[in-house]
Amino acid sequence: MGETPFSTTSIYGLILYLEKKWGIHYSVGGTGNIIKGFEKLMNEVGIEIIKNSEVTEIISKNNKINGVKLNNENEIGADNVVCNADPPAFYEKC
Repeated sequence: MGETPFSTTSIYGLILYLEKKWGIHYSVGGTGNIIKGFEKLMNEVGIEIIKNSEVTEIISKNNKINGVKLNNENEIGADNVVCNADPPAFYEKC
């Protein structure tokens, strides 16, 4: 890592332990295949995935997320919302 043990997070120690204990694992065909696999599984169980759209607002009521508003002004209600943005970007939309 090029850092001292005092300036790196503990996750790196965990990674080293896991690699030593069980070896190094990787996705055949690259990590993009993991995403393709998740997408295939979600489609098989009826989960709708919306791509190429920007979330402009996260809709919430009583501290519960109820859906999102997209850049095309569509509002989508949902029981569950998955977000892959970093926390500061997420909280800007709330």
